[in-house]
Amino acid sequence: MASSSHSLRPVESLSGAPAIPHRRFPFLLTALFSILLVLPSFPALALDCDMCRARISGNYLHFDRQGAPGVDVCQTCAQRSARCALCTIPVRGTAPRNGAVLCHQCRRDAQWCDLCRNVISGKYTNYRSATGQETQVCSDCKTSKPACASCGIPHNADDLTLRSGKAFCGQCLALTHFCDLCTQPISGSIHGFQNIPGEWCETCFTAMPRCDSCLVPMDSTAATTLPDGRLHCARCSGNALAGETMYGEIAKSLAQDFQSLLGKPLSLPQIRAVSQQELDAAMAGADPSMTGLANDDPDRTVHNMGLFRVRTFGQREILIVDRLTEDSAWETIAHEMAHAWQHQHYPRLSDPFLSEGFAQWMAEELCYRHGRRSGLDRLRRRSDFYGVAYRVVAQIEAQGGGPQAVLNALASGKIPEGVEDQTAGVTLPSAGRSLLPWR
Repeated sequence: MASSSHSLRPVESLSGAPAIPHRRFPFLLTALFSILLVLPSFPALALDCDMCRARISGNYLHFDRQGAPGVDVCQTCAQRSARCALCTIPVRGTAPRNGAVLCHQCRRDAQWCDLCRNVISGKYTNYRSATGQETQVCSDCKTSKPACASCGIPHNADDLTLRSGKAFCGQCLALTHFCDLCTQPISGSIHGFQNIPGEWCETCFTAMPRCDSCLVPMDSTAATTLPDGRLHCARCSGNALAGETMYGEIAKSLAQDFQSLLGKPLSLPQIRAVSQQELDAAMAGADPSMTGLANDDPDRTVHNMGLFRVRTFGQREILIVDRLTEDSAWETIAHEMAHAWQHQHYPRLSDPFLSEGFAQWMAEELCYRHGRRSGLDRLRRRSDFYGVAYRVVAQIEAQGGGPQAVLNALASGKIPEGVEDQTAGVTLPSAGRSLLPWR
């Protein structure tokens, strides 16, 4: 009987690679099943509720958050916890803000209106103030809240202040300049005076009447009209000196300082208080042996304030316009007394800048000695002939080392070499107001 033998050989796959025998499949299935059975025993794969922190044993809700990890919430917490007003994710331990409960992420990322303090759910506008402060306003507040008259930014009504019939925010109120006369905001040039409080707009400064003493613009209905027609504001009217007695007391106080400062005495002339018309008539005369002081407002009619003159028979007198303010009276009397001292000791002095500059320089020294310093800044910064002449003599004193240098210049009658020429183009006082020489 013939017999046959069979030899086992691997099954070849279609690709030609050896195939896995089918008898190995049960082992792989068994291993996979065992892994699935032990998976629940790994704590890392278990879920905890992000609200109550307890292990989730049943169904749960999962919430995705943009740019942040998701949130897993058990059914109990999903039913009992408050929901975020924006993303609707359950919220734990977050206090409401303006009645709206928000999660930490939405509270951080939400846009808030700076006026109503509510979450902005629609359009909004960002404003930037002049100081760089930003304000975020929702569309409702933009249309319903009042806006500042200057910056146009909406504000709550309690944050605005009414000024001249307009509402201004705190920042604009601090930055806006208001005219002291018309009380309106100043949009153009701002005018003012040193040592005098107040600011004025271009219209009021150029068109309104001015106080004839301090030159401040004022309402004519609030002005005090003096007997000679001059106008005084309320401040100058209450500070005006009247009569020759008051002027004479100032002159006596100043006379003794000439000896101590210059080393030569002053024979005090007669002091007379006159009206503006009397002083103008005296200065308009043809007598060249006179010198005086006028106010320093180049944009207005010049008002003469004082005059030293020598009459026909050698009588020396100082004319001071009546009712000057106290500071103006001290400055004017000191100025004219300096001219009287010049006439007494240097009668041939002919340089107008030396003559008027010395009088202004001496007025500064005397006012400083007597504590009348409020008018010194005005005296020093004058840009007219008197101001330039003062700076010439002040430079002579500074370069020469003291008052003796000024006396030497008066004796020579010339401005020393090396002193900066500041006199070019300076307009001398007009005819009828000649300053010197004395003859």
